[in-house]
Amino acid sequence: MGDGCYERTDAGISNFGIELIDRLNSKNMLIDLSHAGMKTMKESIEASKKPIIISHSTCRALYQHPRNTTDENLKLLANRGGVMGMCQMRTFMTKERQIIWKFF
Repeated sequence: MGDGCYERTDAGISNFGIELIDRLNSKNMLIDLSHAGMKTMKESIEASKKPIIISHSTCRALYQHPRNTTDENLKLLANRGGVMGMCQMRTFMTKERQIIWKFF
């Protein structure tokens, strides 16, 4: 239906993907694009007549990771009434792998 964030190419959504979005909208089902490629994400937000969510991602402007979302897509999402949930997984926010424990 659409390429995911780890595909070699980000080809966007297929014709079937557009049809699926229409069907999901007609059933009032929420569409989550957390694992979508950036082109797939953009095209899905544009194709949907209802707000969409990105339930768990982080901002690509803060850290370059395939799962993180571009500012362009975040603005488009917000302008179309969608929301994003921020993910706090270390691998999406930094190359640092060491966990530092602090006790207060």
